[in-house]
Amino acid sequence: MGKHKKKEEEEVYHVEVITKARVAIVSSDEEDSNEDETTKKKRKKKGKGKAKADIRWEYYVKWAGYDSDSNSWEPGENVAGCQRLLHSFWEHIGTDNADYYVGYEVTASDKWIKREKKYFHREFNEAQENLRVQRDKEMRERSKKAKDEEKEKVSFNGGRPTVQSTVGLQIQIPDRSLSESDEDSSDDDEPLMRKRKLKAVESSDDAIPLIRLPARKLMKTNDSTPVVTDPGPKESKETAVDEAHDWAKSLFSEPSSPASTKSPVDPAARPLPPPPWPSSRPSSAKTTPTIPSKLPPRDNNSYIKVAEMAPEKVASGSGISIKQRLAQGALAPTRPKAIPLPTPKLKPSLPPVKTALMNLSFKKKTVSTPVLSASGSFAMDNNRSPTMPQPAVGDCEPTLAALNAPLSPVSQDMHIPQVAASPQDYTMHEPQDGSAYHTPPWSVTTERTQRPPPIANPSMAMADRFLSSIMPPALAAPLTPTVEEPFEPQPPQPLVSRRPPPQQIPKKWSWSGSVFTEAKPSEPVFNVTFYDVTEHMQGGMRFSVALSSMNRLDFTSFHDAVDLDSILLACDGVHQFARLGPKGNDDVEPLQIFSTYMAKMQKVIFFPISLDNITVAHIIFFHHNTAIPARRFRPPFELQRTGSLVAALVPWTLTSAQLQKHYRKPPNAYLPANIDMKATMTDKARWERTIRTKAAYQHALRILKFPQWLHKYMSEEGRERTYWVWWEGGDGTKKKPGVETQLLHTIMDQCRAKKPRNNLAEIRIVFVHVGAIKTLYKLPGFLDFCSVSSHIQFYTYGTHHTVPPPYWGVREIYPCGGIVSFTPRAIFDDPIGVLHRIGQIQSHPLWECYILPTTLGMVAKLYGQKANEDPLALFDRGLFPYVGLLNAIENGELALVTSPPAQELSPTQNNNPRQDWLNKYWIYRPHGPRSILQSTVDTFNFKYGDIQQGEWIPKIHSDISKDLASMRCQPVFMGQYRRYVVFESPTERRVPVQDGLEWTTVTKFDFKDDFFPKQE
Repeated sequence: MGKHKKKEEEEVYHVEVITKARVAIVSSDEEDSNEDETTKKKRKKKGKGKAKADIRWEYYVKWAGYDSDSNSWEPGENVAGCQRLLHSFWEHIGTDNADYYVGYEVTASDKWIKREKKYFHREFNEAQENLRVQRDKEMRERSKKAKDEEKEKVSFNGGRPTVQSTVGLQIQIPDRSLSESDEDSSDDDEPLMRKRKLKAVESSDDAIPLIRLPARKLMKTNDSTPVVTDPGPKESKETAVDEAHDWAKSLFSEPSSPASTKSPVDPAARPLPPPPWPSSRPSSAKTTPTIPSKLPPRDNNSYIKVAEMAPEKVASGSGISIKQRLAQGALAPTRPKAIPLPTPKLKPSLPPVKTALMNLSFKKKTVSTPVLSASGSFAMDNNRSPTMPQPAVGDCEPTLAALNAPLSPVSQDMHIPQVAASPQDYTMHEPQDGSAYHTPPWSVTTERTQRPPPIANPSMAMADRFLSSIMPPALAAPLTPTVEEPFEPQPPQPLVSRRPPPQQIPKKWSWSGSVFTEAKPSEPVFNVTFYDVTEHMQGGMRFSVALSSMNRLDFTSFHDAVDLDSILLACDGVHQFARLGPKGNDDVEPLQIFSTYMAKMQKVIFFPISLDNITVAHIIFFHHNTAIPARRFRPPFELQRTGSLVAALVPWTLTSAQLQKHYRKPPNAYLPANIDMKATMTDKARWERTIRTKAAYQHALRILKFPQWLHKYMSEEGRERTYWVWWEGGDGTKKKPGVETQLLHTIMDQCRAKKPRNNLAEIRIVFVHVGAIKTLYKLPGFLDFCSVSSHIQFYTYGTHHTVPPPYWGVREIYPCGGIVSFTPRAIFDDPIGVLHRIGQIQSHPLWECYILPTTLGMVAKLYGQKANEDPLALFDRGLFPYVGLLNAIENGELALVTSPPAQELSPTQNNNPRQDWLNKYWIYRPHGPRSILQSTVDTFNFKYGDIQQGEWIPKIHSDISKDLASMRCQPVFMGQYRRYVVFESPTERRVPVQDGLEWTTVTKFDFKDDFFPKQE
C-alpha cells in the first residue's frame, strides 16, 4: 500500500518571561482531575460540609513568538520546567513566610522583565543555532554513508547475480541494504531485519534483471475482509497458513479480480525454508515443509551454496492461479547451467629490458582456467585462452633480467574468489559432501598459481660470471628471493562493539576560608566559600590548583575598575569562574556590605596566586554590577547573585625575564594612543627620543600628571634644585617607597635635581605624598620650615583612598599665612592682649583665628568659681569681664568653631558628619552674646563634667592640639595657610609635644611678613 504518514509534530510553547504572580483558588474540576480515587475517598471521609478551598500561585506568562494579547495565567505545574526563571522571579520579588489572600498579585519591574527577555532570546537563538548545526552534520554523515555504501556495492557485487530456474523465472537474491520491505503500514510492527521477502517477476524473452525493474509493493491483506478458504474436512493443520507472518502472504501485487483473492492457498506455494546446515544426522523425509514460528536470520556469506530441492509436481487441474503455480517453481529452484568465467582485462606488462641475453627464445603455451562445474567443484578448462601468456616449464630458461625484474601481478598467487567473478560464485549451491562444504574455496590452488623451479643453464652461468667481473661485489651478489605469504581472509568485525568501562566521576571541588584585610591582619572580617565553579579551560589553570595550599584570603587593597584594562594586558583570558559567597548565616550581612561598597565605588580586588614563589595567576573579585569587569569578562548568569562576588581566574602570561627586558619600540607600544601631553622640553627631537628610549620617565609624567611649569623649574640650567620626598604612611613602607614615589624619583633624575644626604637646611622643595600629610609633622625640621624658612615650598603628589580624588596629583600646599587659636589661660590672664591680636589678625588678609567652644566655656567657668557666682548671672548684672570676646564672636572677628570632620568618600543620608557639623556651627549657631555664653558653658559641662578640675588644663591642651592638627590636614586650609599657631599664657607649664604646631604667647608672636611695622 503506502508508507505511514509522518505524525504532525505537536507545537512546543516556550515561556519567554513571567511578569506577574497571583494567589488563586484551585477549581474543583482541576482538583478532581489531579486526584486519584483513594485521595477523593479520604477527602470525603475527612469531613462533609467543610468546604475549604485550596489555593495556589498562578503565573502570568508571556509566550515566545506571540504578542501580549496571548498572555495567560498558568498554574505552577505548567511552568515547573522553568526553574531558573522562577528562581530569578522570586529572588527579584522577595520571599517570606507570610500568608496572602486570594487575589493578591505581585508584578515584576520593567527592568527585570527586559533583562529576562534579553537573556531568553540570547539562549534561545544559541540553542536553535546548535540544533541547526547538529542537523546539518547528521545529514552530511547520512549522505556520505549512503554514497560509501553505494560505492561498496558497485565495487563488490558488480552486477547483481541471478539464478535461472526451470520454470522460466528469475529470482534475484536481495542484498542486505535492498532486501528490507517498504511495507511500513503492516499491522504487526516487527523490525525490518525480520521482513526479508523475495520479489519475483514474470519471465520474458529479454529477461531484464530485477534491479532495473520498478519496485513492487506486497499486497496487504485487509483485516476487515476475511480470506475465503475451503471448508472441507480434508484440510489439515499442516496446510493452515499463519497470517501473522509476512512470508505467508502473497508474493505479488494485488489480484486483478476478486476471485483470485478468495482462492484457497495451496501448501505448495509456501516460501522456501532456509537451507539446512550440513550435519552427520540424516534429514527427515517430509513431503510437506513445516512453517517455522520465526524465520532464522539469513547468513550473509556469499560462498554458502543454496540447498538444491526437487520441485514438486503440480497437477494441472488443481484450481490454483497461474501466478501461484509459477511461485511454486520460483520458491523451489533447480541448479542453473554452468556459465563460463568472463575473460579478465589484459593488464599492462612491464617494458622489456634489452640485454645481451634477449636473443634467447622462449616458448609460450596456454594456461588452464578454472571453471565451475555443475557438481559444484572446480575444474580446469584448457581450451580457454589465458588472461596473460605464461612461459612453459620445459622450454623456459630464466635470465638475469627476468630474475631481477619485479614480479608481474598476474604471475603471483591468485585465489579463486579474486579470479572468478561470475554470477555462479555468488549463488548458493548445496555441496555434494561434507568435506566439500567445509573446505573454503580460497584453499584451492591451480597450476597457474604454482611457479616452476628454476633450471640450471650454462648461458646463465656465463652471464653471471661476466657481470660479476664488471660490477662491484655488492651489486653482483645474487638477490635473496622474497618469501610470499599466503593470503588469509580477515575475520569479520563484531556486530556489537564492547562498551568502554565507565569513567570515574570526578569529585566536586570546594574551598572555604576566612577573609582578612590590611587594617586588621589577625582578625577575620567574614568567612567565605566558593560556589558554582564552572568548567575550566582545557589545559588551563584551575581553582583547585591555585588555592590548594591556601586557607585564607588576604585582601590588601582595592583597585579602580578603570585600571583593569591596563593590568589585563599582561594576563591571559579567564580560565575558570566561581561565585564567592558567605559560608554561614553570620557572614551574610558583612559580605553584603562589602560587595555593595565595591559596586558603588566601582572597585575590584586582585588576589595573586604564587607557586614556588613565582606569580602564575590572579583571581579578580568584582561585583556583577561593576560595569567594566562585567563587560570585559561576561560572567555566567548563575554567578550574578546579590550579596556575592564573582571570582575570575586569569593566568599571568609575562615571565620575570620578560619583565626585565627593555625594547626600543615606537611610542604607541609603550603609551596608549589617547594619552597625550605637552612636551616638557624645548627641543622637540629630544622629547621624541625620550619617548622611545626612556619609557619609565614618560610613564611617570603621565601617571603623576607632573605639571610642565614645575618640570621646567626643577630642570632649569645654572641653578641647583634640591628636594626631599616624604612618603611615610602614604606610599609603600617606611624603608621602601611605593610605585608613585619611585616614579617621582625617575622624574627628578631626568631633571637632574639633587637630594641632600644629611643637611636638610639645603632643601628647596619638599614633595609630600597625599596619603602622608597626616604624618608630615614627623619630618625633621618641619616646624622650622613652616615658621622660619618661608622659601621652602611643599608639593603633594600621588593618590590615596583617604583623600578625595579632586585633591590628588601635584599641587602646592602651605604657601603662606596661618591660623591662630587660644588656650583658656591666655584669655583668662591677658584678655586685653588677646583682643588686640584678634583685631590685627582680622585686618591681615592671610591670617585667621578661632576659639573652641570648650575653651570659652572653661574661661567663664574659671571666672565664675573665682567670683563664686554663676557666669550667666554675672553677665546679666554686667559684671562679666569677657563681653568684648563675645562681641568679637558676634561680629565675625573670631570664629567659634571646631575643625570639620574628614570628608567621607561615601556619605549616606543618615550618616554625614560634615553636614551635622555645618548644621551645628552655621545653620543653628547661637545669636547674641548671652546665647553664645550659654552655649559654650553647656558644651563645657557636657564634655568636662566628669573630669576633675586639676585635669582640665592638660585635657584642653590636648583637645586644642588635635583640633588644630586636624585643621592643618584639611585640603581647603592646607592650600591657603602655612603656619598653625596656639597662643598660651606665659605662666603655663605645658609638657612639650611633637605635633608640628607653633606654641607661643601673645607678646612673642610675629607675623614675619612686615604687614604690621614693628614699634621701636
